[in-house]
Amino acid sequence: MTNKNAQQQTPQQSPDSFQGMINFGMDAVHFVASIFAAPFEMALRRRIGSRYQHPVVLALAALPPVLMWAASVAAGKFVNVSNGLIGMGTLYLVFQLLYWLHVIHVVRVFANPEKEEISYEDGKPAPFWKLLLKGQSWAMVRFVYEPLTMLGLGIVLPVLGILTPAAGMYFVFGAFALFLKTLFIYYKAWEYLRDILDQFGMTRKMAGASNVSNADSVRAAVMRAASRTPVGVPMGARIAVEATAKQSLPAELQSLLSESQGVPETEGKSEEQGVLDLLTPPSPAGN
Repeated sequence: MTNKNAQQQTPQQSPDSFQGMINFGMDAVHFVASIFAAPFEMALRRRIGSRYQHPVVLALAALPPVLMWAASVAAGKFVNVSNGLIGMGTLYLVFQLLYWLHVIHVVRVFANPEKEEISYEDGKPAPFWKLLLKGQSWAMVRFVYEPLTMLGLGIVLPVLGILTPAAGMYFVFGAFALFLKTLFIYYKAWEYLRDILDQFGMTRKMAGASNVSNADSVRAAVMRAASRTPVGVPMGARIAVEATAKQSLPAELQSLLSESQGVPETEGKSEEQGVLDLLTPPSPAGN
């Protein structure tokens, strides 16, 4: 079975089905979380991929601080919410600075694509995280350090009079948005690994691994699943998911996963042809 035929036989989920509605709801929540999280991601990370944040998300990311500012102005008619050195207006100006720096980066790699290795990467974490426990772990930084930092700033700085209450609340919303977006990214990476595991398990059960031809069919199934790289899932999330599951994976599958990390992208060849090249055994010497 070719890779193209395998993809054609993948069941399509109707948007009217229950699973389709669940997926739509998850995508909607992910979309909203991405809007709130975008300014904080640009502030906390370096060299975010040019296609990691969708242009619509970037366009709408300016709305939350404006809405928070409008809400604080309306609430100020009833209670004093202006105590604090830094308000939503200042945060909006900071966001604009970060936004245009990111635009300059996107334009730069658009004109020189060879300067960007992976366009869907979620950026390099701040170097000071490495000083903390497991600071080099993608999951620890994304799930714990970044959200907790924003949450702590949103709670402590208004008490100290540095942020206005509205600005502090915006930081709290940003902390939850960061955690929620990371959760969705991690789940997509887990689904990617789960598809590979399913192909490995089902093909091994049906074909067995007692002889070379059947072992090759297991390898082919794993490589087909691994070639369908999920769009928008950063490499860091995929590595984090594989690292979590690595201890329980069979040695044979660990070897195949290591081999499937990179599918050759030769000029003039499609991704499918690259996978077929991987599956084609080398010609015997002398032929």
